[in-house]
Amino acid sequence: MLNRKEVLSRLEEAKKVGIPVINYGIAIAWLHGILDRALKPFPEALKIWQQDQTEVKQDEMKEVI
Repeated sequence: MLNRKEVLSRLEEAKKVGIPVINYGIAIAWLHGILDRALKPFPEALKIWQQDQTEVKQDEMKEVI
């Protein structure tokens, strides 16, 4: 079992070399199409996710045109 210091150290190392880190629960929620609902208890995270999705859709529309 990792302690807090070890986890933070690993996260920092991943950040330094550009390796993305994700919570598996969030990944599974996205795969099942329920990420909006899963983020509902976290309004700031939900807002960021929705803004990102709006930007992605706008970029996709630019590619089509």
